[in-house]
Amino acid sequence: MSKHNVRMLKMDIHETPKAFNINGITFSKKRLAELFPGCGCDIKTFYRLMIIMPFFASQKSVEEAPTVTGKYAISKAKRIFENIGLDDASILPFMQIAAQLGELQIPECLDDITEQCHDQICGCGAKVSPGIKSTLH
Repeated sequence: MSKHNVRMLKMDIHETPKAFNINGITFSKKRLAELFPGCGCDIKTFYRLMIIMPFFASQKSVEEAPTVTGKYAISKAKRIFENIGLDDASILPFMQIAAQLGELQIPECLDDITEQCHDQICGCGAKVSPGIKSTLH
């Protein structure tokens, strides 16, 4: 007889006029629009954030971000990451679910998403040009 270890992630997402709430953690629509200039602050943009949120949470420190919006995004990402219960095994499935919900394609959309929020998150000073592959170092 085989044994299967199945782990489920619980996400309860609510939208209010001024914010998105995921499992009790609020993310301001104002900050979302600042993080992704030109994308607005709709649910699809929120899922853009959710796709790269694990990276913010596990690879960045709040102090690294050069802007208030970047610091806010990293701080919230760390709380959401822990609250949802993400770990190394669940990050990729989480990103794929967020992409499906936001009607985006992984990995094709990752370069576009990181390009959009690069200046808010990464204090490297590099200028990101459209069409040039970028990373959040």
